[in-house]
Amino acid sequence: MRIFPINNITHVRFKATQTLPLLSIEELRKSKSLPLTKGTFTLPMRDYIEWENIPKIMKRETFFTNKNTLKQSMDSFQQYDPILTQCLAKWLLVNYKLNDYPYFDLNIVNVCTDLKQGIQICKTIMQYYKANLSDNIFERIKYYLVPLYETDLPSRADIEDIPGFKQFISREFVFESTEMNGQIPFSIEDPVYLLLLDDILKYTAHDLVRYCPKSDTWEQGFIDINVQGGKRKRFDTDIDYWCRTTLQVLKENDILPTLKANEEIYIPTGILRLFKLMELYLPEHRLFAVDSPQRWNPGLMTMLKLIFKGTIATQSSKIKEKFKDSMLTRGSVPIIEFVPDFLQIQKLYEAVHLNSSKDCEIEEVEEFINKWTDIGKEGSVVATKKTKAKLKLLKNSQLAILRSS
Repeated sequence: MRIFPINNITHVRFKATQTLPLLSIEELRKSKSLPLTKGTFTLPMRDYIEWENIPKIMKRETFFTNKNTLKQSMDSFQQYDPILTQCLAKWLLVNYKLNDYPYFDLNIVNVCTDLKQGIQICKTIMQYYKANLSDNIFERIKYYLVPLYETDLPSRADIEDIPGFKQFISREFVFESTEMNGQIPFSIEDPVYLLLLDDILKYTAHDLVRYCPKSDTWEQGFIDINVQGGKRKRFDTDIDYWCRTTLQVLKENDILPTLKANEEIYIPTGILRLFKLMELYLPEHRLFAVDSPQRWNPGLMTMLKLIFKGTIATQSSKIKEKFKDSMLTRGSVPIIEFVPDFLQIQKLYEAVHLNSSKDCEIEEVEEFINKWTDIGKEGSVVATKKTKAKLKLLKNSQLAILRSS
């Protein structure tokens, strides 16, 4: 076991030789504050990041919320509503008619952290369908909003003007205590379109790991917390199940980046867990994910080397707001966002769904919009200066789409 004390907290004392009790993420989720009365304990870095993020990313905006305290992306899905949302509605409908109609309903499951955005997208999609479809087809559309973590129910006023069937799955949130233990909180065995719209991938917790070439071992990052609330980061060769599984999948599919000795990287453990849970809950799903992925501009020589080697370069997820050790000593930690590598996540998704042969494609939002937009046509977005300006912004957007067949 290797211990790395954090700078400027020399007054915090830990027993380095003692094995600390591991605090479960389920117990931590139920706590409004760190359970310091339990004495000194440890938890994986991903669980600490998740626990710090949950109350911030699941926070509902109200009249009294200071908007400056809510971290809003400058390039978000909702920013381009209703243009991008109606394009998504058309894509869903066309794929439904090609693949599932008339044998199944059109089931849409939107996993979300931003409840306000989720409700608005549901409203735009269902109002578009109501205005453009016959009653017979519209009645076959089922829209489900599922929180990534536990949150409050929306008020009746929030959803009363949304037509058609909509259901908010409040208590059976995705990452709950019964996960992977044989107790499935919700399940749809029929074909489903699974939406992860720019408020999921960036917030899924990642493990911090590093590779030691001398001992040929991987080490997982942990946070030790004592009764005074003091924290320190350390690395341990005793890797837990989810971290070990993620490393194994990444290595087997050759999607681990090349590392320097003892270089620390983040791996998408939370994304792998989400994909495995969705395979269990929604076995016949088709994925439609949106986020702002990493952008890579390799030089000519690098491109030539990759072409001759016949490989695709992937990178680790980048942490948007650099998580420094000094953050552990602050009173509050900012929202921690990751910038995903879509090539890595594409391979990860295909590896999880190897038996079902689900292919995954990456598409720029601009390409998607060019295929599916029809501004000005009957039943679609009205051509105004505002919508034209949004369309222009959309064509320069950093958002990209990851979708499965």
